[in-house]
Amino acid sequence: MPQKPSVASGHVPETAHQYRVLNDLQRIGLVEKRVGVPHAVTDAGKKVLEVGR
Repeated sequence: MPQKPSVASGHVPETAHQYRVLNDLQRIGLVEKRVGVPHAVTDAGKKVLEVGR
């Protein structure tokens, strides 16, 4: 079964819930907006993802 594009991989959010989650992650510094990319995981966000594995 093919997977849906992920917000975490840089795809544009499709639902209001995805926008809220993205805004929360941006507020705490795990995601940032960049030119040409709707959002990108910061170094701090990458460290959190590594710890969660």
